[in-house]
Amino acid sequence: MTAVQSANPGNSFATDEFAQIQTFIKVVDDGSFSAAARCTNSSVSSIARQLQALQVELGIRLLNRTTRGLALTEPGQVFHDRVSTIAREFSNAKSEAASFRGPDHFLTCCSDTRTWALIFH
Repeated sequence: MTAVQSANPGNSFATDEFAQIQTFIKVVDDGSFSAAARCTNSSVSSIARQLQALQVELGIRLLNRTTRGLALTEPGQVFHDRVSTIAREFSNAKSEAASFRGPDHFLTCCSDTRTWALIFH
């Protein structure tokens, strides 16, 4: 269960929407649905469904699929620029917050009593 879901029980909209936005960014950055599907271990139809749901939620077309590939619509370009920045900032914020956790590794030392006595006296 994610933090968003636990904060809002029964409302997975926020996590679903963020996943759709991440998928949109991946599709645009990779240049195709199939490349994004390969990178995310998803099917092309799953990628297409996520993007369709995002476009329905926003009420705008973000991408035009042609025989030559993908083309961002004007609102799609604006949206991509904005959400890419937000996703980078979110990633940076997570990294900064994680830096307060402290060390993840511990050093275990084994020695006889005389060595410890020499070190700590």
